[in-house]
Amino acid sequence: MAARNNITNDYTITLEWLHQIAKNHNSKYLVIDGFYDTWDNAKNEKSPNLETILNYMYECGYDLVSIHPMGNPNCKEIIFKQI
Repeated sequence: MAARNNITNDYTITLEWLHQIAKNHNSKYLVIDGFYDTWDNAKNEKSPNLETILNYMYECGYDLVSIHPMGNPNCKEIIFKQI
């Protein structure tokens, strides 16, 4: 699931977006991709870093399976498994 959280259709991962994805997700695995620790144009603030995202997803009941680079140092494909 690609992070698309604002009008400019950029791929910034936000905690609000993760909350909606985790709340509506029903499968054993969740795959997300997008930018973290970058500037979020819609909110005019920096987006969460990778540690914050991983901790948040753990609190939502997901374990990290793997992280894969996607060309840009701050863009990753992240795979989680529901606990």
